[in-house]
Parts: sequence; C-alpha cells; structure tokens
Amino acid sequence: MAGKRRRGIIRWLGRYALPVVLGVVVFCFGFNAVTAKENLDPEKAAEVKDIEGSFVTGAGVRTHYVKKGDGPETVVLIHGFGGSTYSWRKNIDYLAERFTVIAIDVRGFGFSSRDPAAEYSAKGYATHVSSFMDILGIRRPILVGHSLGGEVAMRIALQRPEDVAGLVLINSSGLPNPERDRFREVPPIPPPFNTTLVRIAGSEGMVRRILNESTYNTSLVDERSIKAYRDPLDVEDAEAGLLRMIRTSIPSLNKGEISRIVQPTLILWGSEDKLISVSEGQELARVIKGSRLVTYERAGHLLLEERPDEVNRQIAEFTAKVGQPLPDQPKPITPPPGGGPQPLPGTSPTPRPTASPSPGVYLPGV
Repeated sequence: MAGKRRRGIIRWLGRYALPVVLGVVVFCFGFNAVTAKENLDPEKAAEVKDIEGSFVTGAGVRTHYVKKGDGPETVVLIHGFGGSTYSWRKNIDYLAERFTVIAIDVRGFGFSSRDPAAEYSAKGYATHVSSFMDILGIRRPILVGHSLGGEVAMRIALQRPEDVAGLVLINSSGLPNPERDRFREVPPIPPPFNTTLVRIAGSEGMVRRILNESTYNTSLVDERSIKAYRDPLDVEDAEAGLLRMIRTSIPSLNKGEISRIVQPTLILWGSEDKLISVSEGQELARVIKGSRLVTYERAGHLLLEERPDEVNRQIAEFTAKVGQPLPDQPKPITPPPGGGPQPLPGTSPTPRPTASPSPGVYLPGV
C-alpha cells in the first residue's frame, strides 16, 4: 500500500510539479535576459548618466564623491541604504556656501566600485569612509549620516573620537532591531532565481514603492527621482554586490557602544517614518549623552529630501557652533596620483592605477 502511494506521488510530481518548476526556471532565464543591466565601469556609468563628481582610488575601492565649497569647517555627507550623493542634492549647495562639503558614495552604492567579495555591512562601510577621509586629508569633520549612514557615522565617531567634531544623525539606524536583523538572515538563493529577485527589487515599480513608503509627501516621488535611484544598478557588479549585501549579517551597535559617543550630536527625525520609528530617535537621544532631538511632523524617512530647508538650517547652525577646526588644521586635499592606503580587509585591489579626481557634470536638484 505504501509503495503504491509513493509511486502515485512520484507520478503526480512528474506530471504537475516538475513542469511548474521548469517553467519557473525558464521564466527566470528569460526575464534575466530581457532585463540585463549595462554593467558599466563606474566612471563610464557616471559619464553616460551625467553625474557630478570626482573619483579617487584607494584601499581597494574606486570612490565616487562630490566636493563643493571652501569653508573652514568640513561637512561629510553619508547616504543611507540604496542612496548615493544624489540623496543630498537639496542640501549640498546650501551647505557649500558656508562650509567645505563632501558627499560620498559608500562602496557598493552610487557610482563607487563594487567588489562581490567585500564585507557589505555598516562596519565595512565605516572602514571605507574612514579610509576615504584619510585619502583626502579630512580632519575633524561634522559627519552627517542618513539612515544606514547614521550608523556608519556613529561607528567612525567611536573608532576615531579625536578626529570627528560632531554628528548629525537623520532618521538613523544603529540601534538593535529584531525586524531589521531578520532581514539580514537571507538564506542562499541559487541562480537564476537570485538574479531575478535582485532585478525585481531594482525594478521601476519596486523603487517607486520604496520611495513612496519612505516619504510622507509622495508627490515628491517622480520619474526623475526614480530613475536617479535606479541608475547605479548599471554599474558593473552592482547586482552581485547587492546579493552580497542582503546576505551579510553583522550585528547593529548596542546601547552600551552608542553611549560611549562623546561628540556633540544632533538628531533629526521625520515623525511619520515607516521604516525607522521616531521612537528609535528618542532612544538614541536618551542613550547619547548631551544630544538634541528635533522632530518634524508630516515628514517621513527621507527627511533630508522632504524638508531640506529646515534640515539645512539645522546642520548649518550645528556645524557653525561645534565644527570649528583646530589651529593650523589643513583643509581636505585632492589626493596625488599614486597615493592611497592598502586594500581594506575583505576586498580585492581595484585593478586601476590611482588617479587624480576627474571632474564630472553637476546633477541639478529635482
């Protein structure tokens, strides 16, 4: 009886399940072929898409960044997950009228190079940004981090307490969160399904949905902003890097670590944030001694894009107050050809000679 039932199950699988599985596989291969990305060299991609900025190679990463202004205080802008220098398009010019402003594409995002073997985590991003600061000779900046960039900024402040003048955390991650930690625990997905999932995640419809979830005023989400957030997916190894990111599980900072932050800290939060609750901003303000929390009604996760005027004024006032450079402190430099430190742990050297930053075309604000 058991043998007969087993043979029936095998026949059913052969008749129905196997064709379905084969159909899904065929669909994935076809979908992947139709939606294939350009896979462009980072500098070529920036050129083709008219992206403002410069590139510098060091520590195994070809880093894309935007530098404007020549003020005595330096402000470093660090975007969140899925962001880039584009995320700061409504902030850079205002701040550059007063300070030296440097916005960076953290490795694996924007138009910086990818390395599928790298460690894509807040810890790894902090190592990259810290190395980038050394290459450009950035000393005692105000680190402004949005979302994941806030956690990156906090990690740098903890690693280099004497070399960071202050922190501005905007709708920042960093506190332990069981839901976000579960997101990191993605099991291995074999090809071609992994590529299909990444393509769907980066599709126009999905990016639109994510941006709508990230804003209170969804009228700000338009075709231009959707395209700008999707453009970096055409950089070579972007998909492999994204797969690596979602499978990298590094614990967030804990409250004990965060409580050791000694720099003056300003915390800005959109109270309607659906991704990182304002309660986390309140907890950060409680844990970081002497910090100040400012919340904004009718604003979501992308506070820097929804309420740029208020955010710019807060950053400028904070920087003018706490960001004074030390006597004889040098300004950030243009790194000379051939300079730069050794590759970061977990990265392969970028197979290009170090070059002086190459000018690009400015991407105007939306």
